[in-house]
Amino acid sequence: FKKMKFFDKEMFEAVINRDSEMINRILDEIEDEEDYGYKIFDLPKVVLDRVTVSSQIYYLTMARFEKYSGVYFLYNGDEEVFKNYIKPAIRLLEDEGIGGKRSWGLGLFKAEIEDFKINVPKESGYYLTLSLMFVNNPKILERWNFVYRKGWIFTRYGKPFRKPMIAMISEGSIINENYTGEIVDLDRFWEISKEVGHKVFINGRGFLIPINMGGENET
Repeated sequence: FKKMKFFDKEMFEAVINRDSEMINRILDEIEDEEDYGYKIFDLPKVVLDRVTVSSQIYYLTMARFEKYSGVYFLYNGDEEVFKNYIKPAIRLLEDEGIGGKRSWGLGLFKAEIEDFKINVPKESGYYLTLSLMFVNNPKILERWNFVYRKGWIFTRYGKPFRKPMIAMISEGSIINENYTGEIVDLDRFWEISKEVGHKVFINGRGFLIPINMGGENET
């Protein structure tokens, strides 16, 4: 159970509601090797030197999604914002693709938009985040893992600039307060706006789900 990387919706609802009977029934039906609907593999490629024409092999790590599987995100907010901004962006990405090597035709997808509901505990003092989240108060952390976010900033007219490393709590972390996280202005760590010519923000807002943690003596 602890080695499971992903839960389906039925198992997730059983866990956050602490439904032991449902959890045991689902575990009895799970086979030893889980198939999550995708495979990670390395694709061998060859690059040729433009001067000497000598060849060198390299590997491109890729994800292949099986039929009826893919990636997803959840949105909880104003319908007009979704209709006027998010939905058109999704349709654009359908044509443009996501990820690298889009010029090869990779990253294309067909989007499906539908209502989604999760059966959550009615009363709870604990919350599980479904997204990365920036937390500036360690006292609210209950169960967590840290993830360090970094990378590069690319602007249309400015030079590339390396982001400072930001510590965030990972998906699946649990906090003991209904805290939404925050949008992090990177100027608080470094005067990045002077380097790239504009403000740069990191989305550290959490997508919180209430969770039943049970009594203190339970395991």
